[in-house]
Amino acid sequence: MGIFSIFKKSLNKKPIAAGNSILNLGSGNDPGHAGIINVDVRPLENVDLVCDVKKLPFKDNEVKAIKSRNLIEHFGRHEVTQLVNEWARVLKPGGILKIETVDMGELMNNWKKIPAENLLDGIYGAQDYPENFHKMGFTRKNLEDFFRAAGLRVIKVEQFIAREIPRIIIQGKKTSERDYIRDWISPEGKEYRNRAYNRQKKGGENPLVSNPTFDEIKKVLNKYQPNSVLEVGCGWGRILEELCEEYKIEGCDVSKEYLKKCDPKLKVFYYDIAVPDKEYVEKNKDRWDVLFCRGLMLYFMEVPEQMETALKNMAALAKKKVIFWEWPEVCERIKNTMKNDKFEFHIIEHRDE
Repeated sequence: MGIFSIFKKSLNKKPIAAGNSILNLGSGNDPGHAGIINVDVRPLENVDLVCDVKKLPFKDNEVKAIKSRNLIEHFGRHEVTQLVNEWARVLKPGGILKIETVDMGELMNNWKKIPAENLLDGIYGAQDYPENFHKMGFTRKNLEDFFRAAGLRVIKVEQFIAREIPRIIIQGKKTSERDYIRDWISPEGKEYRNRAYNRQKKGGENPLVSNPTFDEIKKVLNKYQPNSVLEVGCGWGRILEELCEEYKIEGCDVSKEYLKKCDPKLKVFYYDIAVPDKEYVEKNKDRWDVLFCRGLMLYFMEVPEQMETALKNMAALAKKKVIFWEWPEVCERIKNTMKNDKFEFHIIEHRDE
């Protein structure tokens, strides 16, 4: 029987469905617990699944969470990217990866203070069985880099001492296909923003979506004869440039880079619609007759609090209507999150990538 997908069989064990379970990778002889699948390359007593953790026998987006302790350092530096990508692959969107390992950066800074035997264990591993050799060292920075490269947003880092050896625990969350903090605010999204800007500036070549056209936007806006309009998520002002001659229109965005690219004639400002700001909302309640956005709410799909806050803010700022152009699943999520008579939905019908 092959090494992959082998569930241990015993009289008191049944195969565990992965969907709502936590994978404990490199579990060794950790005690079994309900909802946890112990995974190891060795067929030990408490191991539920014997397999190579570089090739997990699970589908994409299947597992709720993964934890590993004293495992990642046993793989070579040219294997780690593949390893973390594989673990991220099987996580559900919003799933958590938690890794604990030796903090090599702090160990090197303090090696003179660490007893020799502990120091050797921390650097090279205990070497008491064939798999227990260390091949790679990790610092906070390179762990964070591996997580981000795998599409994981770092949400927590802990550094501490155990057996006089510096250690680190890092937790990351699998982001959705779109994540507004990563893509539009953080430094790691700069390349994404540049690609989007360059594509749009070519005049619509290879569009992500084929609708709404400018004429379709105007047709919908004209139903409400607005005296004032706000585009939420205006980017560098591509739509505003087309509409500003016919409407009293403003735009807001979270990307300061994009706002700087806007034509000076446009009225634009920085505003994060997904952040609670009671004072701003109260001051600007019903300020614009109509708010609209296009493909914006997708970025809030994986964080319900962001979705709810954005919808509350938009409903408060709009006097007549909030108009959404979104994909079908996003429209459904909005409807399930908040019901409001101001909301109007239009489906984005086509996507090239």
